[in-house]
Amino acid sequence: MKKNSVVAQKNYLLGNFIKEERIKRGLTLHDLGKLTGISPAYLNRIEKGSRKNPSAMVINTLSNFFGVTPEFILSLIGMESSNSIYLDLILQKENIVYFENHELTKQQKDMIFNFVKALLKTI
Repeated sequence: MKKNSVVAQKNYLLGNFIKEERIKRGLTLHDLGKLTGISPAYLNRIEKGSRKNPSAMVINTLSNFFGVTPEFILSLIGMESSNSIYLDLILQKENIVYFENHELTKQQKDMIFNFVKALLKTI
């Protein structure tokens, strides 16, 4: 099986999940977009499998809305959480984060998040 067809198959799993859950709730793409803040066009591309690897913010938003973990969403696109750490999800959620046995405050987590975001812009 070609790599592109494997990627398409994984995107299809996420798209099917979103579409099935949306329909179960009696929502249109427009409704889901309003409720999540994700554009209906973007959601449509995810449902059709043409949008690869949604951003961590989209993964977090969808997992919260559908009542599943971000890890579940990641598994649908073939990105097992054991292989990947989504630092932005860890820092933005109400997780307790430790560094060298010290619990980080919200302000410290925000500073790290902003630092990494700025660092990525330089790459």
